[in-house]
Amino acid sequence: MVNRKSQRGYEDKPKTTYPDYVWQGAWSVESALQLLESGSPSISVDRIKLTPNEGAEIAAALARNETCEAFFLNKNSMEDATDFAAKAFADALRVNRSLVYFCLQSIPIGREGTRALTEAMKHNTSILSFNLHGCSIPETCHEFFLDMFHHNKTVLRMNLYGNSLRGASNYRDIDEHMERNKRLRKEAVAKYETAFHYAMEHGSHAPWRRAKLMVIGQGRAGKTATVRSLMGEEFDPNGESTLGISLSRTNVHGEHWKKDTSSETGHSITAATRLAIKIKSDENGAAFTQFNSHLQANSEGGDSVNNEDRFSLPINTGQTYPNADSRTYAHVVSALNLGEKSQQVDEEKASEEKAKKFEKSLRIFAHEASRPDDFVDFTIWDYGGQKVFYSLHHLFLTEFGVYLLVFDMREILKNEKKALEYLGFWLNSVRLHAAGAPLLLIGSFADQIKSMDDIKRVNLVIQDFTASGEKYPQVVMNEDESLFFFPIDNTGAAGVDIDHIRQTITKVTAKQAFVHNETPIRWLTTLDALCASDTRSWYSLGEVKAVAKGKGVMSASEVTEMLKLFHSLGVIIYLTATAHLENIVTTNPQWLIDSISQIIRSTEYHAFDMVKMESVGLKQEVEELLKNALASQDLLDYLWVNSDFIVDLMRETLLLSDWNFVNSREGDSPVYLVPSLLEETALQKQEGDSFEGWRMNLDFSQSWLPSGLFQRFLCSCITLCSRIAKETREHVPELTQSTAMIWVGNFGCLFIEQNLEKNYIQVTFQNETVVQKTFLPILSTLKFLNQRIMNNGLKWNTKLETCYHKINKGDSGRHICHYVPFEEVKTGNISPWFNPVKKQSSTVSLNLEGFLAM
Repeated sequence: MVNRKSQRGYEDKPKTTYPDYVWQGAWSVESALQLLESGSPSISVDRIKLTPNEGAEIAAALARNETCEAFFLNKNSMEDATDFAAKAFADALRVNRSLVYFCLQSIPIGREGTRALTEAMKHNTSILSFNLHGCSIPETCHEFFLDMFHHNKTVLRMNLYGNSLRGASNYRDIDEHMERNKRLRKEAVAKYETAFHYAMEHGSHAPWRRAKLMVIGQGRAGKTATVRSLMGEEFDPNGESTLGISLSRTNVHGEHWKKDTSSETGHSITAATRLAIKIKSDENGAAFTQFNSHLQANSEGGDSVNNEDRFSLPINTGQTYPNADSRTYAHVVSALNLGEKSQQVDEEKASEEKAKKFEKSLRIFAHEASRPDDFVDFTIWDYGGQKVFYSLHHLFLTEFGVYLLVFDMREILKNEKKALEYLGFWLNSVRLHAAGAPLLLIGSFADQIKSMDDIKRVNLVIQDFTASGEKYPQVVMNEDESLFFFPIDNTGAAGVDIDHIRQTITKVTAKQAFVHNETPIRWLTTLDALCASDTRSWYSLGEVKAVAKGKGVMSASEVTEMLKLFHSLGVIIYLTATAHLENIVTTNPQWLIDSISQIIRSTEYHAFDMVKMESVGLKQEVEELLKNALASQDLLDYLWVNSDFIVDLMRETLLLSDWNFVNSREGDSPVYLVPSLLEETALQKQEGDSFEGWRMNLDFSQSWLPSGLFQRFLCSCITLCSRIAKETREHVPELTQSTAMIWVGNFGCLFIEQNLEKNYIQVTFQNETVVQKTFLPILSTLKFLNQRIMNNGLKWNTKLETCYHKINKGDSGRHICHYVPFEEVKTGNISPWFNPVKKQSSTVSLNLEGFLAM
């Protein structure tokens, strides 16, 4: 990385008033091409000896590029083919629309090279600064530059220092043209700025073009490496496994993906700029008609603003727009937000800076307007693949986005059954929560697949598993390669075309209706205000309503609709499973996920620092968490700054539940069960092969039994039994990942087990009293979970045994009781399941939402 000041101007001493660039240096043809393909914004190709073909190759890459803003060729030898190279770069400038600064320095291009470049600049509309310092341009080329300026209305600065253009009149002619361009630019920007202010203050709806890209799959399958490949980042062989979920953002220009490292603000600026361009580009449209009527009304009322003074005036909106720094809206944000820092600088300089930055955003969005399907902003959610995170993921799989399901092709070839179990889990999860969202299957480790025959074998397995896409119609075909998945090599060794995957993602996203829906600007100004704080990560719903009201969002129903959209797009977290959750709005999703992942974590890849834990006196608490899935309040207070808030949220989402049993000592801090951390070993059952009692089978085979549901079901049952009988706390539940024994006070107990392979949960009630007290509340609890957590996507059949299931010693479990469908048992009023007299006298009436919130 090289820092070099960009020199501007055409006088004997080059000007340096244009902002500095931080250049990425290319010291070989290969590195120059790599930088151009990876989306680097400013590239310096320095002192490289180029053949004609190599120069043409770099020029061709520049022609395709849509992200590079500044390109610098310095003292590059062209092997006596400088005219040829200049013509090649002229062809690039003719079509490129991203460059703002272009420089050929100390490269002799001669008369014909100059002719080619100036001819190309007649067609270029993006370059503001054109540097041909020391290029051996003869005096006779003066006419080329005058002819160029006859057509070009955008170049504001030229550096012709070190050439043979002598005479003040030559420079004066060029200077006059550049002054004309500066005046035209100011007028053009002022025209759009008027529309922009109207959009911010009075505009109704505007394009946002945002989507959520969710990267899912088994742990260590290469999800994070795939995200890095999409972003154009180098492969990291030592990359760590994702803890929980990792969030990032990217701006997409066709096949070019650029990581957005700015703060999560400026959404209203983005939309308002797009609306301003829409207004000024379609004078027959409804938006322009409304805008023009507004101008006429203001003019009649004497409330107009002189364009000559516009860039030196503060924005009179009564609002403060948060700062940001990204390729789309940062420049407008800085241009509009004068703030304390802007007031301290020279007013003329600040006005010029604002003009430049606002013009840059207009140029970007104007280019976008001609190819809207190539432009979208993604919030990328990279989901940790370990099973411990599965219960967490169900909260954040949403409809408005695109899914990448990454799988390890080697696992398909080596252990097909296990690999398909993971694929099935994720495919079913997406179908459950986002049935309409497109999904790309990404086969990783292509560099380690030996032959095309192995690729075909993997494809046949995927084809059979998905029933050629009929079972999962949202799976996107790899049409170019006639595959049901997209092979990827994140190391770059196998030569897999990552651009094809990028283009497919962009293409399928552009087909989604929500991307084209226009968003109320008042919603986006509300979002900007909520995300502006560096010290707040969440707000109460009341606080959000107060902020929204100040931005023009007046009704409670509109606030709810707004928050649900932002949640679906992955910008915030707004869960609505219970009334308590509806009162919480998390504006920093990564903070919340990182906090939860301090507890819900895979110790195989994300172990606690036990030395540190011992030094703070919490080693025993961590051991209790890892062994028995019990978290003390002391541990949570240490790990979380806002422990009360996070405990409430995890309790409401059934990621933990209160643990009020005799093994939690009186006077100690509260203890909580974290069921996703339970051990996977099964409980030791009573004598024989099964627990004795009345059995209920919850058969999910008609849909699917998702991993993570059972753990939430346990939390609900423990809470339920504690509410039914207070003496339950004297009997400590015995729990694992797939089995549980829970006491209902002194009445008896429940034995609960799940079988993911056969898709059922079985509940055994020890006696009739336990049936009468818990049977119907347990069914209601399951329905509640399906509605609030599983998007009403689960289907199951309830079957009940009509005889007491008992295993006598020596009978080897041959005693058989038949299951009868729920409706048949209910219609027949078969005991002990349905006994009107006893049920009314002994079953506890529960407010489900209330008891789950306990």
